[in-house]
Amino acid sequence: MEGIILEGMTIGMAVVGVLILVAVVTGVFLAWLSEEERAGAVFTWAGWPIPETKEPALPEEEEEEERRAA
Repeated sequence: MEGIILEGMTIGMAVVGVLILVAVVTGVFLAWLSEEERAGAVFTWAGWPIPETKEPALPEEEEEEERRAA
């Protein structure tokens, strides 16, 4: 009976360890990204609006354009 309990605890601890590792790696990546942006680097994949698109229109302007098109 003790073996089953200890085995379950071991698997749970392994899962918790992996989750903590993922959280730490994510935190390090986000910190690195923040430092690079402060230094002046521009990450095109992280910007909005997407560089290939035009400026986002306001909802009122979109409604007017749809009325004109119809």
